[in-house]
Amino acid sequence: MIGPPTTVTVTSTVTAIVTPTCEPPTPLECDKYGYLIQYNSLYRVDLQTGGYEQVASAVSDGNNVNAIGYHPLDNYLYGIVNPTRQLIRISSRGEATVVSNFTVAEMGATANVGDVDGEGYFWFGGAGRTWHQVDLRRPGSATYGTIVARGTADTLGLSVADWVHIPAAGPYLWGVAAGVVGGGTGTTLMRFSLATKRWEAVARYRVLARGGYGALYGINNGTLYASNNAVGQIWAFNVFGGAPRLGSDWHEPVRFDVEFPGREWKSGYAFLRIELTAEEAIVVVNAKEPRSSPIVLDLILQFWVCSSNALRGAAPSIWRNEPTTLPLVKLFETSVAKSA
Repeated sequence: MIGPPTTVTVTSTVTAIVTPTCEPPTPLECDKYGYLIQYNSLYRVDLQTGGYEQVASAVSDGNNVNAIGYHPLDNYLYGIVNPTRQLIRISSRGEATVVSNFTVAEMGATANVGDVDGEGYFWFGGAGRTWHQVDLRRPGSATYGTIVARGTADTLGLSVADWVHIPAAGPYLWGVAAGVVGGGTGTTLMRFSLATKRWEAVARYRVLARGGYGALYGINNGTLYASNNAVGQIWAFNVFGGAPRLGSDWHEPVRFDVEFPGREWKSGYAFLRIELTAEEAIVVVNAKEPRSSPIVLDLILQFWVCSSNALRGAAPSIWRNEPTTLPLVKLFETSVAKSA
């Protein structure tokens, strides 16, 4: 007997393996900025103006990241976390990835100088008196992330707070120290040879600013930028020769409102040049809108003075084109005329 058709429901279970994807850390771009870590915060620094902005407030789980350097082969920053002695890779957003963990026996308690050479070796140490060479050439290789050589060096009686590699200047790590070999006052440009592992003094200059020098930045045209810890200036040194110059003394003319003593001057172009010393800043400003004609362009330049601390305090507002008040005292005024 054939009955009515029967409906059978078949349930099929399909199991799919899904691998979650995460956005990889982004490397740095080739730009005009230097990068600085203070304690655990990453900053982007404009070496021409001295202006800066915070990129990340918590780079690592440690309380201090130091000895950072830029890796030219992968465009990441690398540094040492103190006091955990971790070697980390840092992305453009301040994200950190642990590469290696070192022991006290391997590297000592802490490190404060570091950079990567053109071959991909990370060189770090303590105050230039110890050096460690880490292989960061090829991820996945047997020696990647390990210390392949280490030793000590004589800093010639000077204090080294950072070093930087400049490929165009040969196999050296460069430093700037307050003081001179043998004692006395001045400023010394020095270099550590990656071949001989010895320091040598390259040039001696006058005292450029009180205090020592911290973070260093290198440009492959032979320029070394050194940040002064006491007064916040950035000095530029040509490692091939020549006198150092104040690297952060120029600023492109910016439009902003500023209140001067006894009058209010609005919407003018100012900060044509700032001469910054340890104690005061000479500010040259265009005191009024240019009066132009087909023949002559007239400018009245006023020279004012204010304390360096006041100028540095107002700098973030100035760079953002916000209304700014500077405690200025007028020095003198001059008229300039030039052909249009």
